[in-house]
Amino acid sequence: MKVKIKDLRPNPYRNLESCPVDKERVDNLIKSINETGFWSNILARERNGKFEVAYGHHRLVALKKVFKPDDEVDIPVKELDDATMLKIMATENHEHWGLIPSVRCDAVKEAKKFLEDPANKEILSNLPGVTERLRSKNYPIGAKIIADFLGDNYSEFSVWETLKIIKLVDEKELAKEVADSMPSMNSINNFLEANKVVNVTLKHQKLAAKEIKRIGNLNLNSMKETLNDARIGLLAEKRYLRVKVKDLVPNPLVKDFPVFEGAVEKCINHIKEAWFNKFFVGREKNGRYEIAVGMHWLEALKRLCKLGKLSWDMDVHFHCMKISDGDMIRIHANKACPIDWDKIDDEEYEDYDKK
Repeated sequence: MKVKIKDLRPNPYRNLESCPVDKERVDNLIKSINETGFWSNILARERNGKFEVAYGHHRLVALKKVFKPDDEVDIPVKELDDATMLKIMATENHEHWGLIPSVRCDAVKEAKKFLEDPANKEILSNLPGVTERLRSKNYPIGAKIIADFLGDNYSEFSVWETLKIIKLVDEKELAKEVADSMPSMNSINNFLEANKVVNVTLKHQKLAAKEIKRIGNLNLNSMKETLNDARIGLLAEKRYLRVKVKDLVPNPLVKDFPVFEGAVEKCINHIKEAWFNKFFVGREKNGRYEIAVGMHWLEALKRLCKLGKLSWDMDVHFHCMKISDGDMIRIHANKACPIDWDKIDDEEYEDYDKK
């Protein structure tokens, strides 16, 4: 059937935010269309004078980039019911995105909503896992029934796991951004285990999820550390800067900070052997950079500059954040040395601990 480009619509069950089209794939299709013309691999249905694409969303985007809105293309149009459109969406997403949790959550949530609708009772009744008791009463739709509906790509266990994540998000125990950003169910489970220990709010979960995605470290201990960093304010909005040593100042809100000579010596030795490859965390105030984390490193740098071993104009990495006075104190309390230094003199540590 000849269909105008402007009348084509995506599958109503496909979430284009969690399952966006792949730009590289679209670019390749545009090149192919320009070189050899449009070869139809789109299936659509007609609804209210418009045409909803069941599958072929990358081609849909490519067509809209190549042709004008009033141009026509010849595509197959069939009578497809909502159940078929939903199943096609789940299959297409699985083929392109695999086991990514956000994709599975979309498919399972839509299938559950569809099967719970009384208007679809006949479709529900024809599924193999549905008993007479379930047909006659409004029992909750479980993992086995959803798996039977969606087909071979969705096992009962994977649907059960997905329903668990959906429930946690709905009950505000897990930030949606976590489910949307993690690459596997195993990484979400690690996140949940880590948060049992750290126990942070949804706001801090969102910050942690963003940072975990950025650094790509999905092991349990790393997630615990990242969640804790979110809790104490280390993952606030950051600017990654290079600043001069002479512009760094100690945390002004921490009075009488004790300098552990053992820690400073370790910092100095590290700089001499491997150069300075650490970063500072803090805030900018009146043209200076106040350190929240890295006080012993700062002391080591200053001593080496005074000795002429380093230049005061040397650039160092600085994570500049919007940090309140309270967070400056809180970050220091959680991150200050000597927690990273196993062999600092015990008497030094005990004196500091008493303070």
